[in-house]
Amino acid sequence: MRKQFSILLPVLCIFICACHIKPGYSSYKALPSDGWDKTEWVDFEIDTISQTGTYQLVACLATQAAKPYAYQTLTLEVKEQWDSLEAQSKTITVRLADREGRGYKPGVSTYRFEYPLWKRELTRESKGRISIRHKMRSAVVEGISHVGLKIKPLQR
Repeated sequence: MRKQFSILLPVLCIFICACHIKPGYSSYKALPSDGWDKTEWVDFEIDTISQTGTYQLVACLATQAAKPYAYQTLTLEVKEQWDSLEAQSKTITVRLADREGRGYKPGVSTYRFEYPLWKRELTRESKGRISIRHKMRSAVVEGISHVGLKIKPLQR
């Protein structure tokens, strides 16, 4: 009996820990290698939120050293639509390099940036769509390889 319990206890602990996954969302989408056209929206469909709570929405960008981004900043337009909330739009300017053009992130080939957008109270089973595009003067922006979105649960 004691031997069975000593085997069962670790298995039970692993099972309980594995089931306690924080709800949230994370997705990156690759951009065309010839650049990101300002008319192209990058859409993220959130099919369901698993738990009611407060969430931080975060816009994510990835650049690559092989094809550097030519500017210090990037202006983004972000549209948000949830089935339970009024639609919103926000324009943010994010900094990718200092005045001398040095990138802020260390790395060999890929640099990832995260920029907080909104905090939202979302209910269980909420569905939404977040769309992101650039608003630079240049019609096509090169050097951004991926656009992403994270929805992180906040501690209460």
